[in-house]
Amino acid sequence: MQTMQEQPKTNLTERLSGLYYLPGEIAIIKDDIDRLQSTGDPIWQETIALETARLDRCTKELEELIGIIDAVEDPVLHKVLGLRYAAGLMWPQIALEMHGKNCESAYRQMVNRWARKMEEKDNA
Repeated sequence: MQTMQEQPKTNLTERLSGLYYLPGEIAIIKDDIDRLQSTGDPIWQETIALETARLDRCTKELEELIGIIDAVEDPVLHKVLGLRYAAGLMWPQIALEMHGKNCESAYRQMVNRWARKMEEKDNA
């Protein structure tokens, strides 16, 4: 079993990809909590507490990831990050959305350079 220090660190782009899934997961957790609370059965209190803690973790992660993108001052990079990670678009779709036909590799490189720079800054 790995301890927290031994676990491999996920890179920024992997974390940001969670933006696509987190809103749906948060909605499911909220529905589960509401359903369990509506039963009024005290047997579910421990499950409700666990789901509430899970909801808090997901919400915090979502806020952190949105904060990372919101902190990007370059408007093009900001939009590309939003399209890629919040909207879940593929690179060719992003290029079309950004009106840069056949420029998907340029946008991908832009994001990769930014992510490396942010990771280097975090590790410094």
